[in-house]
Amino acid sequence: MSGDAVSSEHRDPATKEPSEVPDEPIHAAAEAPADADEVGDASSDAAVDAPGEREEEFSPTPYVPMEYVDVVMALPAANPILVLREIAGLHRELHIPIAFADGVAIAYAAQQIETPRPLTHELITNMLDAFALTLETVRITQVVGTSFSAELILTGLSGMRVLECRISDGVCLALRQRLPVPVTADSLVLFHAGAPMSLS
Repeated sequence: MSGDAVSSEHRDPATKEPSEVPDEPIHAAAEAPADADEVGDASSDAAVDAPGEREEEFSPTPYVPMEYVDVVMALPAANPILVLREIAGLHRELHIPIAFADGVAIAYAAQQIETPRPLTHELITNMLDAFALTLETVRITQVVGTSFSAELILTGLSGMRVLECRISDGVCLALRQRLPVPVTADSLVLFHAGAPMSLS
């Protein structure tokens, strides 16, 4: 009898209904994490928006086009000075101390003076041509005291590459290219190191 009663309880649909009653709060409890997921989605949406705000906050500083002016010797200084001038705007100048050999190389490049055998920057220019690389621009990125940092922007079959360089090498390479290569400076560099345009 007791076995029949137990089996009948399992077969009786009426006994199944009470067992299904707790299912509703179980589903309700299961819905709570869904709400949490929605909150998580909202926070993730906020997180997606956050990078855009950070991009605005840390957006790249605009680079200002510069032009080569000259390499000058100002006594009693022992080293020549590379002079670059802002093309537009306030026409501020950057006066960059360089080594004597670098000054000669830049002066040769500016006047397109050919040498019996390729100098270093001529050799690099020939290598860029041989490997189908293009010097897109030279950027002056930072100044600390009288020390300037720069980088080359190169493009080729493998994409774009950014290489750190000395400002004298960058300017000399830019002047050695067959097509004009822009030289630009971070606006903060001009703010800290820019001098009024010289009258000479």
